[in-house]
Amino acid sequence: MLFCRGAVVLGNTTLFASGGYIFFALHQDELNPDLIVCGVGSSLATVNKLTGEFITIAGDENNTSGYVEGVGSQARFHWVAGVSQTRTHYIVSDHFNSCVRSVWRNSHKTSTFAGNCTFIGTNDGPLLAARLTRPYGLTKYSDEIFYLCDDTSLRILDLVTGSLQTLPHQTQPAKLYNSVIQPSGDLLISADHGVLQIMGNKTQWVAGGLESGYGCENCSLSASSYTSPFGISVLTPTVLMVTHQYGGLQLIDIFSNTSHSIVLPKYPIAYTASLLVDHHTNTIYIGGGNQVDLRGGLAQVPFSGKKYQYLRHNFVF
Repeated sequence: MLFCRGAVVLGNTTLFASGGYIFFALHQDELNPDLIVCGVGSSLATVNKLTGEFITIAGDENNTSGYVEGVGSQARFHWVAGVSQTRTHYIVSDHFNSCVRSVWRNSHKTSTFAGNCTFIGTNDGPLLAARLTRPYGLTKYSDEIFYLCDDTSLRILDLVTGSLQTLPHQTQPAKLYNSVIQPSGDLLISADHGVLQIMGNKTQWVAGGLESGYGCENCSLSASSYTSPFGISVLTPTVLMVTHQYGGLQLIDIFSNTSHSIVLPKYPIAYTASLLVDHHTNTIYIGGGNQVDLRGGLAQVPFSGKKYQYLRHNFVF
């Protein structure tokens, strides 16, 4: 399989690692560039890029869900939907427990970081006094500030003040899944069935919107629509990539105002849920699974081309 768009070429997609359950979150480990930190079902794991070695570091590798503080496999989560990190901890959004957890890098000890893992709510305040409602993706803005997509709210975890705050946005209702920061500094959010852009106090749909859809090939961004685009990543300053729930990716070209479906016929699992673009190794990692039996894995696809070259031409198959 070969996709050509400008100078960018995507190669064959291959299964890279399997943890048994759906990979809903992928994050590059900042202290070890060989590792990808993954939310896999109800556990936190790492995958070695060089060897494909899969290691569960917190939670039950058999996907037993719950809420338990503990070390390593003693801890219990209820769907790890987002992952970020500090120099000392991995930070995890625990979706169905409606809280944020922290896992020490060295000891793998898990504890509650924000919210209360037995109560749902929306109130702001000190981290442990605040309440969350089924959080999804975590995005690191700085060493002290993290964006958190919390159901229909965009929240800010502020480690300097030790507080959680809600950032107003103007598009409601919209279920917020994940976010990414553009080179310009603007925040992009995969939400409902499209992508939102937040620039200061202004919120607008960049692609798609509230109406569901199955992606599209060579259509305008306003006419495009996607189904639950959990994963989002920046490929170039004006080209985004989002996961498409039904077994593929969608390329969003802001420069040319077009959206393009990328069907991955060799992709071994049908549900694409998370995405990581590694510009250092020119590899795209795609996490997903099978909705029927919740089995999943991590796939990789190499790409080549100049990082900042606009992708302006049609696909050639």
